[in-house]
Amino acid sequence: DAHTCGTRAGSLYCWGNNGQGRLGDGTTTQRLTPTQVGTATDWSGVDNGGSHTCGTRVGSLYCWGANNAGQLGNGTTTDSLTAIPVPGMNNVVSIAAGIAHSLAVKSDGTVWAWGQNFSGQLGDGTTTGKKVPVQVTGLTTATRVASGGSNGRFSLALLASGAVMAWGDNQIGTLGDGTDINRS
Repeated sequence: DAHTCGTRAGSLYCWGNNGQGRLGDGTTTQRLTPTQVGTATDWSGVDNGGSHTCGTRVGSLYCWGANNAGQLGNGTTTDSLTAIPVPGMNNVVSIAAGIAHSLAVKSDGTVWAWGQNFSGQLGDGTTTGKKVPVQVTGLTTATRVASGGSNGRFSLALLASGAVMAWGDNQIGTLGDGTDINRS
């Protein structure tokens, strides 16, 4: 949502809207050009959510920005202007950030989610938000995750078999299951 981030030679750069600190540079100042975030040179991935961002460094997951729904995964709802580690999220191989939820795949193929859960986008069988990562029910062979749609309230996982699993908001058939029923 109005901000962009990317990595180059292990350094992280972000630009655009910096409301709630979503650029991770310790400020809320809008940046019109790519601005390096910190001095670390071991960033390997990044994904932008609605008003937050998550990135990986040596398999560990960090998030920053808005945290009104617990999307930073640290057990609070306090925004962060800089990258903070998500407890327990080590050996992360894929990440995704939705409007107000986040997802990660660990190297063992399990999928973890946290934050807003109005539509079941956390995949834990409930519609109750979580401020810390919870395991997505029944997924043990995932390789990648994504958060989809303009509302960012559904989640997808690519399995090692090539199958795609989807859950969360399905108001207009976005999950591809032939219905418009939300799936948690």
